[in-house]
Amino acid sequence: MAKEKFQYVLSLDVGTTSVRTAIYDSKGTKHATFSDDVIVLVPEPGASEIDPDQLWQAIRKVIKDAVEYAKQQNFKLEGIGMSLQRNTGTFWDRKSFKMCHNFITWQDVRCKRIVDSINSSYRLMMLNKSSSLLHFFAKPFTRRFLAGAVVKTKTGMTVPRLLWLREKLGIKSETENGSLIWGCLDSWIIRKMNAGNLNEHISEITNSTGSGVYDPFTLCWSPIVLAVFGISVNCLPRVVPTCGSQFGRFEEFGLPILSIAGDTNSAMFGERMISVGDCKITMGTGAFVDLNTGNEPYPSVKGAYPLVGWQLEEGGPITYLAEADDNACGAAVEWGARTGFYPSPKESEAVAREVNHTAGVHFIPALWGLSSPINDPSAKCALLGLGPDTSKHHCARAILNSVAFRSVQLVETLHSETQIDLRSLTIDGGVSKNNMICEKIATLTNKKLRRPVDIEASARGAAYFAGISCGIWKESTLPEPELKNVVEPIYKERDWSVTEFKHWQGSIRRVLKWQQLEAETVDDCLSINKVGSN
Repeated sequence: MAKEKFQYVLSLDVGTTSVRTAIYDSKGTKHATFSDDVIVLVPEPGASEIDPDQLWQAIRKVIKDAVEYAKQQNFKLEGIGMSLQRNTGTFWDRKSFKMCHNFITWQDVRCKRIVDSINSSYRLMMLNKSSSLLHFFAKPFTRRFLAGAVVKTKTGMTVPRLLWLREKLGIKSETENGSLIWGCLDSWIIRKMNAGNLNEHISEITNSTGSGVYDPFTLCWSPIVLAVFGISVNCLPRVVPTCGSQFGRFEEFGLPILSIAGDTNSAMFGERMISVGDCKITMGTGAFVDLNTGNEPYPSVKGAYPLVGWQLEEGGPITYLAEADDNACGAAVEWGARTGFYPSPKESEAVAREVNHTAGVHFIPALWGLSSPINDPSAKCALLGLGPDTSKHHCARAILNSVAFRSVQLVETLHSETQIDLRSLTIDGGVSKNNMICEKIATLTNKKLRRPVDIEASARGAAYFAGISCGIWKESTLPEPELKNVVEPIYKERDWSVTEFKHWQGSIRRVLKWQQLEAETVDDCLSINKVGSN
């Protein structure tokens, strides 16, 4: 019998704290992984930066390790597929490629002053009102203007960080004439890998749509957004599809760059969430919920956002996603360990299972405010309903419940905004190892929850995109990822879980508008003191 011939692709996954490579064969089997650390710099409060030189050396190291392994195993690599953290960028010189600053990551919040200024500005108010008016008259034909009617900036978006860095460096005129250009990791890595042989400033479409500047409805840099925020298109890249030959090659290793995509987009593709209604929850430090909406983008009034999921070829069809996120998921579980409710995040479930209820305790995981569908950055974290018989076990269970509740809130938000029924529900990420959280999500959504063996879905997605680019697979023939198990809804607990979820949602109002509440409390105290002194 002839030996089966395999083809191999190299996957590069660039995260916030690490870079990883993996080799996948044409059956979707992962053969080896290599990793190195990314050092996140915090030069001042609120900062989150990455040194381009340190990042580049880490990327070179893990790719070199993978290439050497492939040679030892006699694997012929077809090329590289990349999965990248979105919205991490900086400015550099168009001609010399000299960097103007470290990368500002998506976690950097030093632009909050600019965010607050933009959100309260007359220009944004006019954009909201004019878009609302256009939506009122055009809604039988298009939903596009709804996005403009409710748009607000956030620190995680590219726009305010671009403006903050431009102001800090004093380079507005240079960005307007295009001598200095803004790029995220995809644009920078493409140029670095090509070693001067590809000098055009380009960006992959999924990385562009996460910026808040690229319009997923018209598929171009939004002239309205550019005008409102005072950004010149001259400093922005040309946008290209997810797969194809347009990315050039990594000259040092002689490998074609076959594909590039954002990390959550890659994770969706890696789990084969390729049909309308496929939904995935990614639970790491934060939680991301993505819903495949097919060939239509859906605007939101509750803080979710439409994204290009992927575009497999130039001029080809586009798959869209609706995404909602929460910034405290694994962070809430870690907080519970730091405050002594359980020894470690891994042991949280064992402590919580010592009781079968929370004794009326609710935890609101607003460590950094509450995002969609609440959208209150001033909300504060709270344990509510404590009594004389409350134990650490009740609190531990309340914390784990809250992580599940927030995820279900995001799933319900995407469903209500799109009116698309869930076809499937998959969960991955480090927190997905917690059975109690997964059981609660499955019970409340009344859906079987698929949990894969390989939780590094973004790396697998990068390999799948690369394989499509070089002809190993078609979208319809992608290998099914191996499942660890399927978490079934606990039907006998559903009624109680739904009631508990409703009570928890009602308790959220007690932690909203906290800064305003603090100010009102101070005013009340001052009034009482004045009365007492008369």
